[in-house]
Amino acid sequence: MCRGADDSPLEKTVLVGESVSIPCPLSTPGGSVQWMQDGVPIVLDLSATRRRQWNISPDGTAALTIAEVRRTDAGKWECRELGSDGSVRKIARVLDLIVGSLSSSGSPSDPYLELEGRRLVHQATVTVKEPQKLSLHCIVSGAIPPVRRIHWSIGEANLTSVSELFVEFSASDDAYTSRSVLALNVTRRVHGKELVCKVHHITWLQAAAVSASLNVLYEPSFSISREPGFGLPLLEDMRVSLRCEVDANPPSDPLWVRDDGPLTVTQDSLGFLNFTPVAHQHAGWYRCTTHHEFGFFASFGYFLNVRTAELPVASDTGNTQLPNGIGQSTNIGCIPDGISFNLYH
Repeated sequence: MCRGADDSPLEKTVLVGESVSIPCPLSTPGGSVQWMQDGVPIVLDLSATRRRQWNISPDGTAALTIAEVRRTDAGKWECRELGSDGSVRKIARVLDLIVGSLSSSGSPSDPYLELEGRRLVHQATVTVKEPQKLSLHCIVSGAIPPVRRIHWSIGEANLTSVSELFVEFSASDDAYTSRSVLALNVTRRVHGKELVCKVHHITWLQAAAVSASLNVLYEPSFSISREPGFGLPLLEDMRVSLRCEVDANPPSDPLWVRDDGPLTVTQDSLGFLNFTPVAHQHAGWYRCTTHHEFGFFASFGYFLNVRTAELPVASDTGNTQLPNGIGQSTNIGCIPDGISFNLYH
């Protein structure tokens, strides 16, 4: 295989809709010619319009004629002489074809997002209930050459790997439309985050971006805390607080209830149930509830266990046994630090 004598192709500019003839300088008696555009073989046009067609004259001169030139015809054209066995004998770079337009260039329009066939404005808010799978489209049209780099992200996460790119040519627009489809599993973890589609094209100095924020609706979940912390025993006369926090969208207010009767203390607006101080009558099962847009919800029960404070008994002998039986009253004299009082049981 060898190069033809003319390795410096001509440069020619034509307008969209015009015709152009591209001659091949190779003499191919007994052989055939293959046309290439940007290194890609051109398939013979068998349609009724035969927009692209070529012929070889009896003396072996070949020419390619393109009717109604489109912007997709732009590029580096070359012809190849093929032997009878299909091998490439010679290559001639013929023409650098530039296709201009009176109305627009090859720069694509700004990208936009589409959801369920509806075009979204830039920085739109998408409201969806958890859990759900969304199919979001990022679309850019009017591109020559086509857009082939579209990236998705949400927060710091790159979602491009779960998207799929489709490229279509529009004869009416004489340009390409690229569509990237993202399959997104929506949960409360992405609530309030920004979903960004970023598009790259050779005619742009920097990528263009379009975004939408996610408003995820989800059912309530409960978080219960205690002061003093769980694991520490609660004794009578201590200051004790239970707090309930409800995570839900739309937001929902917490409401404490007692399983074995009405509350004997008042809940504040922040979800605190304050026992100041706590007493035996406060012991029992408590749970946090909420009335939400999606229904009535309740937490698991929590048992508030209140113990009696144990007092040390002082004795001058150090070991005194009481003869009282079970259920009988006992009168014990105790003098701690010189102060006398009685404890009845």
